[in-house]
Amino acid sequence: MKKVILAVILTSLIFLTSCIPQNTEIRYRLVIEGIGIDYDTENDLYELTVQVLETGNSDPEQGKSSSPVTNYTVKGKTIAEAISSLCENTGKYPLYSQNRMIILGSTVTGERMIKALNFFVREYTSRPDVFIAAAEGKASDILTTEVGSEVPAKLIESEIELCHDNSLSVNTELYNTVNLTLESTSCFTLPLLEITEDRIPDGKTIKITGTRACSKRTDPLNLSAEETQAYLFIMNEVKTGSLSTDINSTTVGFDIIESKTKTTLSIENETPFFLIEVNCKVDVIEFGADSFDSFSQNDLKQTETAAAEQIAKRMAGVLDRVLKKEKCDIFRFRTRIAQKYPEFNDKINSDDLLSSIDYKVRVTVDAGRIGQMTMR
Repeated sequence: MKKVILAVILTSLIFLTSCIPQNTEIRYRLVIEGIGIDYDTENDLYELTVQVLETGNSDPEQGKSSSPVTNYTVKGKTIAEAISSLCENTGKYPLYSQNRMIILGSTVTGERMIKALNFFVREYTSRPDVFIAAAEGKASDILTTEVGSEVPAKLIESEIELCHDNSLSVNTELYNTVNLTLESTSCFTLPLLEITEDRIPDGKTIKITGTRACSKRTDPLNLSAEETQAYLFIMNEVKTGSLSTDINSTTVGFDIIESKTKTTLSIENETPFFLIEVNCKVDVIEFGADSFDSFSQNDLKQTETAAAEQIAKRMAGVLDRVLKKEKCDIFRFRTRIAQKYPEFNDKINSDDLLSSIDYKVRVTVDAGRIGQMTMR
């Protein structure tokens, strides 16, 4: 019920009028593309990096385009105070409808993180579907990275969408984080951003390197790219993507065509038991043999089995590490137990319940094609 009410509130807030004069010209507005939030621990202040779109981005005297954005840095005891300082310094009103993302630096965790996002939930001109991401370091470094004539926030937004479609990253929006924080035991996940120099010669780029699990109760937990894909399999969020495995010292590459995950919860011997079943359809796109005609039906069966075992192993590894060891419920298992077995849920405290959860993973992989040859 809380989720329904919150969704209605967030949606309705979009249509409310603001105290900003409605006839304000665009040149007197700060068209915000992205916001990075860091925390100055020495002075106990939030540090905001606000990326603003330039409405006129050409230099007639030099005959070339200048940067399409301007980055402002402001500080305040609260997010609202920092934003107010920005408005005072520029003499312009903020426009949040264009904002593509909010990036949280590594110093913005726990309760501090929830307080920072609180502003964007209550600011009624802020978009509820804006992306939330985490930085491996300072959020300001991510937003101020030069990426040619492109808008950095726009490139990051596109990469998050692309990586999620290819099962390499989560894509978390503001309303997702709010809903999950209402569940006292659940954690939410954010795409983890890092600046790299390995993809573009003589320049830097921003890359998604994994996932950060966040909670107001626990320290942040980072998942690798492989762990992220396993997590997406568990959560039934795998759409397409790539996968590789080895059979008889030969590497086989797959394209994931479709994947469906079914999770069944039961109580067995006073223990919560989750049966997680994955049915994944793939195409074989590469077979590292020395001949094009050396792939047989027996090879196909072996590759299906090897791929299924690899996926199951990675899923079990993520469950063991995150749920059992770290006691971080990014899978919403505790919520499922509370919904289906409320009386059982009330008998055991959160950490003990997470440790006691038992599970079994079953994975089947069905390869339909190898290159241009249909096997089925």
